[in-house]
Formats: sequence, structure tokens, C-alpha cells
Amino acid sequence: MAGGSFPRSELPEQPTRYEYIRARPADETLRVMWATWASIAAVSAAACALILAAIGASRRARASPFNLYLWFIVFPDFLFSLCCMLTCVANASAPGVGINAQEWHCQLQSVYCIFSFTTSPWLNAVAAHEVYKLLYANRWARHYVPPTRRQQALAVACVYAWSLFVSLWTLLPGLPHRAFSGGGMACLPIEFSAASTAFFWAAFVPSFLLLPLGYICALCVLAARHGL
Repeated sequence: MAGGSFPRSELPEQPTRYEYIRARPADETLRVMWATWASIAAVSAAACALILAAIGASRRARASPFNLYLWFIVFPDFLFSLCCMLTCVANASAPGVGINAQEWHCQLQSVYCIFSFTTSPWLNAVAAHEVYKLLYANRWARHYVPPTRRQQALAVACVYAWSLFVSLWTLLPGLPHRAFSGGGMACLPIEFSAASTAFFWAAFVPSFLLLPLGYICALCVLAARHGL
């Protein structure tokens, strides 16, 4: 079975947590979940598209570097919501091409999910850095120099490239890191062994969440210390 999931009825009497994560509920339950998620994702995609269009259509809005960071933060969310909607619709209406039937579809979902999940915290860290610089300049009566368009483009390109790299780890041979259909519902990197658990928490989670979150927290501490 593509995605590595299996019916809960096939669980052994004493399943490991690795087996339990991949056991899926009844098909009808999954269809209801996917239909619900498709509706939520459609609303989210529409909201993201509205924000992107509003910023893109306004020269005044585009003049602010913070609005440009917002645009590039929202774009991966739009991409994720749109792809998630299409995947959920396919899973519910045409299971033969869904994540539990086609391995390529499972791997594709993992890639676009992790790409989107990684870009958000890292770009928020980049934006937080600029906010800190602005507050620091205002606090000490210094002139704040915003980043140039070229500097912003370079920062965004680096974040996007890193996010794509992290999202492709599940496809790299030799790494104990694979995408499976968790509960038959969605394909994401999932622990499947002791080695994969160690890699998941020691390398994967810091790479997409803990490092940028830690940097944002450090900026908050510095801002509080300086009375910004």
C-alpha cells in the first residue's frame, strides 16, 4: 500500500507506536475528514490569495519591506492550502490516485507540506530581525536603514532554498527519514524506528522549527533587556 498505511484491523495485539501511527481508520471516516479539510483549505487559500493580491496591487504597500516579507510569508501558505485542497479532493473523490494508492502522491504531499512548514518560521525570523533593528534604531535615536530589494530577495531565496532542501530529505537515500501516510490521512515525515526518531528530533525538528523559533525568542529577550 502506497504511503505505508494499513487498516487498524491489521494491527497486532501489542502494536508498537510506530505501527499505531500508520494505522488508518475506516474509509468512510477518512472521506469525511478529507472533505472537511478540503473545505477549510479552500477558505485558507482564498484568504491568502486576497492578501497576496492586495499587497501586489498596491505600490504603497509594496514600498514597505515588511509588507514584502509578509507577501513571501503568505505565498507558501497559499501554496500549501491550494495543494492540500486538491490532494484532499483527490483522496475523497478518486482514491485510486490518492496518497494511499499512489506513492508519488504521498511523497509530493510531504514535500509541499514541509516546504511550507519550514518557510514560515524562518521568514518570520528574518522579519523579526528587521523589526528588532527598527526598534533598536528608534530606541537610541539612530537612523534605520531598511534592506534593499536585492537584500530581501537574497534572504527570501535562501530561506526558500533551505526549505526545499529540508523537504527533500525524505527522498535522500541513507537518511533514516521517510514520509508515510499518518493514519492514512496525510503524508508527512513520520518516525518508523529508533534511528528515525533520533534523526527526527535531533535534526529535522530543529532545522524547520526550533532554530528560527529560538532566534525569535532571543530577539524578544534582547528587546526586553534594552527596553525596546
